[in-house]
Amino acid sequence: MIQHIILSLISTFYLRCVYAAVPHWKIPGAQEHIVKLGDATDKATYLAALKQRFQLPSEAILFDYDPNFINAFAVRIDSGSRDALDQILSDVTNVQYVIDDASLQPDGLTYTQKDAPAFLARMSSRDSFLHSSTYIYPGTAGEGVDVYVVDSGVNIGHTEFRTWSRVSRAKCGFSVTSDKNCDDLNGHGTSVASLAAGNSFGIAKNANIIAIKIRGDDNLATLAREVAGMAYIYATAPSTRRPSIVTYSMRTVFGDGSNEPPLLLDVLTGIGIHFINSAGNSGKRLADAYCGELPFITVGALDTDDAQAGFSNYGPCVKFWARGEGIKTAWISNSNDVKDNLSGTSFATPLVAGVAALILGKSDSLQLTPPGSPPNAKRNIAEKGTMPPRTLITELQKGAYAMDGYWKNEPITYMIPQAPRM
Repeated sequence: MIQHIILSLISTFYLRCVYAAVPHWKIPGAQEHIVKLGDATDKATYLAALKQRFQLPSEAILFDYDPNFINAFAVRIDSGSRDALDQILSDVTNVQYVIDDASLQPDGLTYTQKDAPAFLARMSSRDSFLHSSTYIYPGTAGEGVDVYVVDSGVNIGHTEFRTWSRVSRAKCGFSVTSDKNCDDLNGHGTSVASLAAGNSFGIAKNANIIAIKIRGDDNLATLAREVAGMAYIYATAPSTRRPSIVTYSMRTVFGDGSNEPPLLLDVLTGIGIHFINSAGNSGKRLADAYCGELPFITVGALDTDDAQAGFSNYGPCVKFWARGEGIKTAWISNSNDVKDNLSGTSFATPLVAGVAALILGKSDSLQLTPPGSPPNAKRNIAEKGTMPPRTLITELQKGAYAMDGYWKNEPITYMIPQAPRM
């Protein structure tokens, strides 16, 4: 009885609720965590109070590290004991930071997202029914890659884009609105951004998101505004010396089945910017012109059975396919808002952009320069960790995806480089 009272008093001191947040390096779905305590916190007392308050079994403490090495412990907290993790993450007095555990594989670090949305789990499965709730991705996760979302803006404060230190990976790059902010009043751009690089719904969870808002004060996007946004990317991306991807789901650059020249694509891809575009939702065959001449990627939508979605445009220029039906994404009402059951090639496209970011994020050994480029080309973006657009397309066609915990170079069956079955 006395021991129980003492532990209760200790629990009150060590585990009091503090309305702040401990830095958390988060992996969605993780149940095992490394908790680093402050140097002044007595770990034995803290652990005793934690187990007593939340009825954690002794086996939940996976490792009690030597405090002379690191004042930390590893703990497993299942879905029924999430209050314990919430308490740890709120205890800024005693906890320095929390890192979710990750698997280490012979070919590098990989992360596993359990209970992932079906469309995301599909992206790391060879078979459509394999790992249906598990998404596996490389530890680099697109780090150091910039993804330009040319769209309606982005909800930059959404939790989907926050790092472990609560800083957003998303920022406003350019806006056509009078106040020059990138607030998303439509939701489309936020959805696209979260699929390319969101924490829960995205492929490349460490990539940077740069919002290019081409919807004006009248909530309309026009060709002139599109050109203005692309001009901003052309002017600023090369100076970053980082791999740069444009994911563009507002329209297909081919127009509605015409032979319209893809405006500006030769300029952007010519300086090493990777352009990934939605095929469109008219259920029509796109024009054949230009797709063999310019190194950009057009993405069609698959349904939940891996067949071509009925609304998706198609044709020889549509070389990549990804899920575009029944998609869940971030939304715009608040910092935690989500939207269910979206469909369209708009949402297949950023999934492919995310895979491209994964490849570029792992491409330090592919320090390539486009053929014929002068040695000191001022506007050439290709430097360390980047590759020319045509090389990226080859890498995507060759394939690079996570399978059974390993990042492998094998054909991508979820982004089929030929027409899917009808």
